[in-house]
Formats: sequence, structure tokens, C-alpha cells
Amino acid sequence: LERLDRSDEAFAALDAALAAHPDDAALRHFAAEQQLLHGRTDAARALLAVADDAAPHRSERLRIRGVLAEADHDFERAHALAVEAAALEPLNPALQRALARQTQRRSGREAAVQQLAAAASRHPHHYGLQRLLYDWLPDDALRINTQLAHIAATHPGDAWVQRELAVQAARQHRHDDALRLAEDALAQADGLADAHATLAFVKLEARGYDAAAPHLRDALARDADNDYAARTLITLAPDAARARAAVE
Repeated sequence: LERLDRSDEAFAALDAALAAHPDDAALRHFAAEQQLLHGRTDAARALLAVADDAAPHRSERLRIRGVLAEADHDFERAHALAVEAAALEPLNPALQRALARQTQRRSGREAAVQQLAAAASRHPHHYGLQRLLYDWLPDDALRINTQLAHIAATHPGDAWVQRELAVQAARQHRHDDALRLAEDALAQADGLADAHATLAFVKLEARGYDAAAPHLRDALARDADNDYAARTLITLAPDAARARAAVE
């Protein structure tokens, strides 16, 4: 309902669900977060006031209370709550991400990266934590390549790692490596639009639009909603005729 711009009906349905299930802590947490997303801090506060601290819901309650503290501009409390929630569930990437956000606000981006690196180092085979650290790394080829190599070593054959290795090789102007990696990724998952889009990106970087265009169309043939393929076909077209052809 919310996606149809019918928020009032959506909240009415949520209120009805809460009335029918007053002891459902997970539902109450969800409702509180929805209230916060719409700027209704008093309603969220009321919902959190009756939510209990019992496991398994305590960390989620702490996370949402942190969002409320942030909305109240109490950033020290928001950070403290994020620390407490992440300590309860150290393998939960969402809680580690929330803590990284608060750490960045408090101490800067590099401090947040170091916090994530510490969490990832304690669990070197945890895919979610390793991906999260990768996503927060600065644009530093050595750090990026080192983290990708670690994920590739601990999760051999992972399709995302294969594609990302190709993308980073292209960005670092290692075009022969990039093409080999992208073709390997495509052979591994020909039916995946992202695999075709990755090869398109690699060829775009090395050889230009005309070399990339067939692979962009292949990506769209497998997923018409592939944003990268559609956007690149249109916005990077060398002339109006080819831009029009891309949408016909």
C-alpha cells in the first residue's frame, strides 16, 4: 500500500495487526521503524516503550532505539546503542553496518572501516562481514585487491567475487586480466544478467561503446530491469540514433 502512495491505509493495516498481536515484539519493532521512516518519532517511542528486552529481539530493539536517538540528534546515545546491539550479534552484518554508520559520524570514515575490519578479522570466513568490509573500503587498489583476494580464497567459485575481480581489473586498467575474468564469470553464469553487464563494463572501459553494446543488450534480454545496462545503452550512446535504437 505504501508503494502505491496509500500510507494511511498501510498504517491502518499495521495498527490492526498490532491490535491482533499485541505480544508480537518483532511486529512492534517493524511498526516502530516504519513510524521512524515517516518522521513519526512520538509514535515510534510509544511502541518501543512497551517492547521487551528479551532475546531474541533485544538487539533489534536496540538498533531501532538507536535510529530514534539519531532522529532526536542524540548521536552519542545512538552510537552507544549501536555498539551494544553489535556486541550482542557480532555476526549480523546489518548491526555491524549500523555501528559503522554511527562510528563514521562520530570519528570519520577510516575509523568506521577499521571497526569493520576488526569485526571481519574475528570471523575471516564469514561472507557477509567480508562483503560489508569490502563495500566500505576507500578507493585504494591495494586494499580492494587484498580484500577481494581474501574473499576469493575463502569462497572459491563465488560468482559475485568473479565479477567484482573483473570490474576492479578494468578500473585499474588491467584490461587483459579484466576480459579473462569477465569471460570466466560469464561462462560460470550465462543466464545471469549481471554477468553480461560485467563483460559489457569491461569492454566499455577497454574498447568503447560499440564493443560493449551487444553485451548490454544481452543483459537486458535476461533482465529488462537491469539498471546499468539500460542506463549505459542510452546515456553513453555516441549519437541520438543509437540512443533511440536502444529503447526501441
